[in-house]
Amino acid sequence: MRDEYVSGYKIVRAVCFDDGCGFAFGVDQQAAFPYTIWQFDEFGGKRLYYSGHFFISENADSAELDYTDRIKEYQAANPGITERYNYLAAAEIGDEGNYNMIDGVINNVKKPSVLEQMREYERRIARKDSVAADDRDTIKASRPTRSDRQTR
Repeated sequence: MRDEYVSGYKIVRAVCFDDGCGFAFGVDQQAAFPYTIWQFDEFGGKRLYYSGHFFISENADSAELDYTDRIKEYQAANPGITERYNYLAAAEIGDEGNYNMIDGVINNVKKPSVLEQMREYERRIARKDSVAADDRDTIKASRPTRSDRQTR
């Protein structure tokens, strides 16, 4: 997959609608404002980016929120508009179960099965029980006996 860059920002996620309008999430960790959300128009496979919103590193969550808000606002202003099929998103969903980073890098670990989760839970409970039993033995050993109390 060929990475797409705009003004030094790597496009890690984008959505394009049937009318050719779309939004892109760009990242450049070396920039003063490492996150940006652009609007773009697509004509003949080429994109013209404009109307960028830039965010400082502490505002990565704000950038994510702005990205989703701009998409929702555009959809609300254009009822019935649909998102173009995104081959990268489909591949990411197939490989990773989501498409939170359409960048060609598998960034999700395999999720444990329900059976594996139940076994892990049982192991944690068994560890807690053994720790609790050890604590009870320690407390019992440190308590004075009746004979110790009577000699005082």
